Amino acid sequence: MDIDDETAPLGATDITPSPEPAAIFVNPFEDVAEGDWYYDDVMYVANLGWMTGISTTPMWFGPDGHLTRAMIVTTLYRMENSPAITGLPNLFIDVAEDEWYTDAIIWASANDIIIGYGDGRFGPDDYATLEHLAMIIDRYADLSGALLPELREYLGFDDDADIADYAKASVARLYQAAIIEGKPGNIFVPRGNATRAEFAAMLHRYAETRIISGDG
Repeated sequence: MDIDDETAPLGATDITPSPEPAAIFVNPFEDVAEGDWYYDDVMYVANLGWMTGISTTPMWFGPDGHLTRAMIVTTLYRMENSPAITGLPNLFIDVAEDEWYTDAIIWASANDIIIGYGDGRFGPDDYATLEHLAMIIDRYADLSGALLPELREYLGFDDDADIADYAKASVARLYQAAIIEGKPGNIFVPRGNATRAEFAAMLHRYAETRIISGDG
């Protein structure tokens, strides 16, 4: 088994056009089946090359696998067509040169999408919590010039008190835009580890609800 997180990008695609319908895209993943709640979401992000697999032999997407910080920024970097990072510094002692995520982390840091732990570390292999993921997507929306519509009122989750202060506004904004839904029982579980399927679902909803500046 050859497992290596997000090592084989399918090619970046411009974020503005809508992708072909998921049904037209041939499912390459052995662990994603029609009928899975995340099927259309995974097909959407894979079709655009935003997310790839975690293994090539067999071809696995790893929908229930935990999402790492490196996976998040690599995906967002692809969504921006992997811009050049010439002249940008690598601020992190635990981000080696020429790793599959190096350029993405440098780009994300330079654009204030992510910050490290304050001690020179980024923690590329650390798992991302749901509240952290919400904050990163919110920051990315601002960077990309996307306007998130207020499609519904945010009345709060029953575990709102568990959401860190730094993430509260992002969680509310993404809920209003129908990008996050929460879990049964009206809870968000903000400090729970996000999965790759949940990230794919958020990106799919983001792409369908965002308003691109200048598009009217």
